[in-house]
Amino acid sequence: MKRLHHVLYHAPRTPAPTTNPNVHSFTVPSNPNVSQSLRICLYGDEFEPANPLGSRKSAYKIGCIYYQVENLPSHLSRKTDSTFLALCHHSGNVKEFGWEAVLKPLPIELHLLEQCGTFLDIPDGKKWYKVLPSVITCDNLFLNGILVFVESFAASYRCRHCHVHRSNFQDVKIEEQSTLRSWMSYDTARSTHLVQETGIKQRCPLNDLTYFHAAENYVQHIMCNVSRVCVLMTYH
Repeated sequence: MKRLHHVLYHAPRTPAPTTNPNVHSFTVPSNPNVSQSLRICLYGDEFEPANPLGSRKSAYKIGCIYYQVENLPSHLSRKTDSTFLALCHHSGNVKEFGWEAVLKPLPIELHLLEQCGTFLDIPDGKKWYKVLPSVITCDNLFLNGILVFVESFAASYRCRHCHVHRSNFQDVKIEEQSTLRSWMSYDTARSTHLVQETGIKQRCPLNDLTYFHAAENYVQHIMCNVSRVCVLMTYH
């Protein structure tokens, strides 16, 4: 949180001309139990630091998880200084040890922030904020992996949000509550250990958090999901 302290404390008190002059204060959520909070959005991606096109192009692949405070003022959130590194891992470790071992430090720290919050030194003085995880967003492959859903797009039940067979994807046009994933349906499906019938490989380690659950991470990748669906519907 030290970099976040720096960003907030040294933020210009007069916003840019294109910015609403009232956005320098934090957005306070409607939850009556949380008077002041910071909503954390996590983002994950992988990159190859060396030899990206060679025969051993994945030998040094690195996975990173970043976070950004969603309810920062717009003139701060659009800056790269407002994006922070939360976790860095060798991608091969995921296959060897699993996501639970790779992510182990992250849920511990996020849970501590959920329970204890943090004090921030800002121009208006020192204030206490509760820190709440909001969503995790990545491309489809990385997101299905970190939430421990099946990562094959040829799987029978590959959707993170619903329990619809892939053969019916093109036919379902109306949302049905009975097919949507929920905390209860997720836990019930996971207890069966039938990956091919549920699309859930293991329990997501981030489900230990109070304000987050893999079944309710309602976020879509604009290129992998929205644009592709629009193109398919236009084509057909």
